[in-house]
Amino acid sequence: MASTFILENTPDNFSKKYHHLRKIGKGGCSTVYAGVRIADSLQVAIKFIKRANKGCENDVPGEVSMMLQAGGTPDLVRQSPVVSLLEWFIFDHLLILVMERPKNSMDLNDFISSFGSCQEKHMAKILIKQLLEAVIHIHSRGVVHRDLKSENILIQFDSAFPRIRIIDFGCSTVVQTAPYQEFVGTEEFRPPECCRKKEYTAEALTVWQVGAILYQMLHGYRLYTSLFLTGILRINRKLPKACREFLKSCLAKDPKKRATLQQLKAHPWLNPPVARVFETEMQNC
Repeated sequence: MASTFILENTPDNFSKKYHHLRKIGKGGCSTVYAGVRIADSLQVAIKFIKRANKGCENDVPGEVSMMLQAGGTPDLVRQSPVVSLLEWFIFDHLLILVMERPKNSMDLNDFISSFGSCQEKHMAKILIKQLLEAVIHIHSRGVVHRDLKSENILIQFDSAFPRIRIIDFGCSTVVQTAPYQEFVGTEEFRPPECCRKKEYTAEALTVWQVGAILYQMLHGYRLYTSLFLTGILRINRKLPKACREFLKSCLAKDPKKRATLQQLKAHPWLNPPVARVFETEMQNC
């Protein structure tokens, strides 16, 4: 499937199709710009990635392969929880990814700062439900993201409810049953088992990262693993009991005691009895 995306790898071919505008993101080996497709003025995001090895231009780069496998294909623009990859180019030591850029969107890190005290728990439920559905979908397609954090989640405002979109598959890999031996992702958010046993599993890692994201939503600041393990950061006791239990099931220090993604999806905090929904929401406000 990915071979259909291989293009004439010339700077002229890229520049005839796209304009890149302002910088909107930067990572260790990559820079992302807002851009426009010249043919129809479609808003796009253009990611420039430095390649360590030149390799063969007909090889499909790992990030490209993982995005397509996870569901970020051009035919699923605006439909998949994964932002779609439209085209990709290779010029010597440079890989260029052209992706959809959802209108009326912002990353979750910026969105969290706009939470109001009354809506935070209600909005957190909406977003975490979507995030769980998204990562379950991605795992079902044989991909684990490995770097889930608020900067890698877009919130799109083109419907009645905000919508989650997942970006940046630069650290992703295929799902495997055996533990991974090398952590790839943001060091500050790695799970405890990476610090002790130097290994982790796909689901336990993802559950930990979902918990860290929810922690940031509810507390307003990030959950750094080292500070959480030493007790400097703790779960706020003023949160509703079901919410605290949900967080604890994500952030168990022992990965064997963490909930599965499916258990989180069915958790009572996200699925309270209908008779108590109105009462709970009133109390949260």
